[in-house]
Order: sequence, then C-alpha cells, then structure tokens
Amino acid sequence: MTLSTEILNSTSPLSLAIIEDARDWLSECDWQDMEADDFLSISPQTVLRAVERHYSGGLKQFLTDGLIKVVTPAEKAVIDSPHIPGGCNCLHCKIADGRRSNSWRLFVTE
Repeated sequence: MTLSTEILNSTSPLSLAIIEDARDWLSECDWQDMEADDFLSISPQTVLRAVERHYSGGLKQFLTDGLIKVVTPAEKAVIDSPHIPGGCNCLHCKIADGRRSNSWRLFVTE
C-alpha cells in the first residue's frame, strides 16, 4: 500500500491535517494554470499525488519537513514502550537528549 493510500484510508485526524497542509502548500506555489482557490475543489487523492510529484523528495519528505514521522504499528509500540532514558535510540530518548524536536507527530501506517 502506498503512503498516499495509507493517508487516504486512515481514520486518524492527522490524515486530514496532512491533506490540508498539502493543499496549503500547493496553493502557495506558483502555477500558471491554477489560482490558490482552485485547490479547494480538487480531491484529496489529487492533492497527495501532486505533492508526491512536485515536492522535492515527494510525499514522505513533505511529511518529514512538516514534523510528521511515518511509523509502522511495531515502531509505534517501541516508541511507546518503557526504555532506558538516554540509553537507547528511541524517539523518547532522542527528544530527551535534544536530538529530536518534541513537536513531531506520528502517523501510524497499517
């Protein structure tokens, strides 16, 4: 399953935020044949496909730049599990050690 499909099929409120962020980014770009308001009427599928095609690094990089980390359920379980602060490489320790911003949001794939 592609990342776009995961986002479109998700019931997570974060998926709606991703689509709106993508729509905003597209509306801010300089397009010869579209105005900013035109992006309000295009489908979420088209929005994500356009980001994949036109954003440097595609949709995954768009999410990373927006402080959204795509994780599998297994990775989420590790992130949520008990750990040794500063002694492992989990997201919690990276935040505690200042190696990662604590403003990251997690999008869990199926």
